[in-house]
Amino acid sequence: MVFKSETAGEVTVKWSAVQELRSSANFAVIPKGVTLRRKEDEAGVAAGPITANSQMVAVQTPQQRKSTPTADIGNIVDQASFERAFEHVSLWKGWKGGATLGVALTEAPRRARTSARQ
Repeated sequence: MVFKSETAGEVTVKWSAVQELRSSANFAVIPKGVTLRRKEDEAGVAAGPITANSQMVAVQTPQQRKSTPTADIGNIVDQASFERAFEHVSLWKGWKGGATLGVALTEAPRRARTSARQ
């Protein structure tokens, strides 16, 4: 497990060293082998407050409590980041710059005559 905070930086802890972990914040627990490509894939991921120990992570969803063995977990991310990953991002979202479009037309004479005197 890797914890990231502004004060402590990155702290890595092995699952076997975790006696108890409780969080009131919501997290998404993504099982190993689950491929998330579309919004519909989100339904297979439990999200909510979690409790964990060295063997199991439990998620309290609005409907039920779902437990997953720690060996079967691919990733745990905060729920807000998980949901943002499925948002459609348009090209213009967050655009603060400007754009310039220009057209140049150059025309030359169709026939050029050259006369040389000797």
